[in-house]
Amino acid sequence: MTATLATLVIFIAPGLLLVAALGGKRGVSLTLGEQLYLSVAGSLVISCWVGLGLAGLGRFAPENVAALVAGLVALFLFVARKQRRDLFPALRAHPR
Repeated sequence: MTATLATLVIFIAPGLLLVAALGGKRGVSLTLGEQLYLSVAGSLVISCWVGLGLAGLGRFAPENVAALVAGLVALFLFVARKQRRDLFPALRAHPR
């Protein structure tokens, strides 16, 4: 179970935030294929750099990479919320 959650965090979470940060209200408009590619590729790039840093410190393990990436994602969401930046406008309920 831990490995499954670690895989989801490593392969999806950072990339989704990257796509959301690029999209936003007045951001870049991306097609669905570009969003999928950027979310997976962006997640892998970010997670690889985190893993490389942990390996340099002698602390590499998939769970450690996933925990640090999840912490960075949470920090990014916290900072975006403090700046009142709406990263996911499509998820907001629209008044009728």
